[in-house]
Amino acid sequence: MTSVVRKACIILSMIAIVLSLSVCVTPKKREAFHVKYTIAAQSVIVSSAVTRYDFDAKARHAFLYWFKRGFETVLAGKPQMMITWEETTEGEAGRKGYDLGMSEGEKYMQSPKATNQPVQTTPIPPG
Repeated sequence: MTSVVRKACIILSMIAIVLSLSVCVTPKKREAFHVKYTIAAQSVIVSSAVTRYDFDAKARHAFLYWFKRGFETVLAGKPQMMITWEETTEGEAGRKGYDLGMSEGEKYMQSPKATNQPVQTTPIPPG
């Protein structure tokens, strides 16, 4: 009987250790990719962003710069720019930022409710 109790205590101790270790090594939930911005007249001001390019400062800058340019193109009522993007991480980031900016600019222009919100947040789609 004593050996059964001893074995049960050892097994329960091992389970507790495994569970506590799994809690320690579980990665924290990653913050969703998004851009938070404000619109003033025909200008876009990015206040914060979490992008898939945060590991590369130049690519992150390209994404946010071209997001603003795409959005401001729509706000100004100008046609979409025809850009030849380089086959680099920066080029990809710029293209995706520009496309997202154009898309969000069009949504903003079509939504009368959006103009009442001082700070806008848009998720960055996967891919």
